[in-house]
Amino acid sequence: MASLAGALLAATSGAQANPSCDARPGADIYSAKCATCHSIVKDQPGTVGPSLWGVIGRRPASERGFAYSAAMSARKDRWSPAVIDWFLTDPPGRVPGTYMAFSGLKDAAARAAVICFLGTTSAHLK
Repeated sequence: MASLAGALLAATSGAQANPSCDARPGADIYSAKCATCHSIVKDQPGTVGPSLWGVIGRRPASERGFAYSAAMSARKDRWSPAVIDWFLTDPPGRVPGTYMAFSGLKDAAARAAVICFLGTTSAHLK
């Protein structure tokens, strides 16, 4: 738990994809909804899902060392804030066949907060 807290603190103190957003609420939502499966620490794989470090701008199914579903592997877009928002609304509905069992974040403000937080870990945005 200490390493997660440290990672969240470090991530929320850095530059963000949207400098006008406050990453702290997104860090809290990430901790409650995402951290069980996804790492947010650089070079640390997730436990069930891929690491989300630097996810913005990355291609889906591109994190090495993780077995992706055929449905996710077939995606040709990039994880932009808009694509992440679209996906997080209903992962199994948006990408039928995904291994991600999470039902999604229905609240737009919660999705925006998580996207703000994820922006703090995207090295190319810093």
